[in-house]
Formats: sequence, structure tokens, C-alpha cells
Amino acid sequence: MNIIKTILTSTLVLTASHASAADKMRVFDKGLDGNQRTYQVVCPNGNSGTITKHFSYTEVESPEESSRKRNAGYRPSGAPAATTISKVCVSLQDGEEKCKTSWEVEDAAKTSCAP
Repeated sequence: MNIIKTILTSTLVLTASHASAADKMRVFDKGLDGNQRTYQVVCPNGNSGTITKHFSYTEVESPEESSRKRNAGYRPSGAPAATTISKVCVSLQDGEEKCKTSWEVEDAAKTSCAP
């Protein structure tokens, strides 16, 4: 009898938690594509949007290190040393795109879901 109560209680808890998760905004990282990272946003009303974080790589080294490498015949490998976010863009519900230079992904997702 106790096992049946446990199973029923577990089922009820899982069903209730799944229903409450449907009311929340969800953001999925879709990965890197060149110099941008893309996120998919699923809004509570069922609509979806896209966030694109554009960035650039810059090589960071001291002037002395740069001079020493040039004198030694060093050729850069192209490997970046630092990443700088240049802009974050949101695809809005009406098809337009809105960009800012500094925007947290969560705030951009809220903007994407706004009517």
C-alpha cells in the first residue's frame, strides 16, 4: 500500500512541476558559428525568438613581448588571447532586430518575448 502511495505522490509532483515549467521562459544555447553565439528563446506564450551574441578576438600581449617575438621571427598562429563582445542582437516578434552593445542574455530574452 505504501508503494502505491509513493508512486502516486511522485507522479503528482512530477506532473505539477512539468506544468509550472511550461509557464517559464526558456533559453537554449545553440552554439558557436564563426564569431557569434546563438541562443533560442521559447516564450511562455509558445512563441520563440533568437538571440545572437557577436564578438571579436583580439591578441593581448605587452609591447616588450611583441617586440621580442618579432625579433625572433615569430609568426602569429591566429589564436586569440581575448574575446570582446561587440553587440548582442534580438530577433523581435515582428521580424525586426534590436541590438545593444552590452546586454545580458536573460534581459535580451525578456525583450524577445515582449509583445
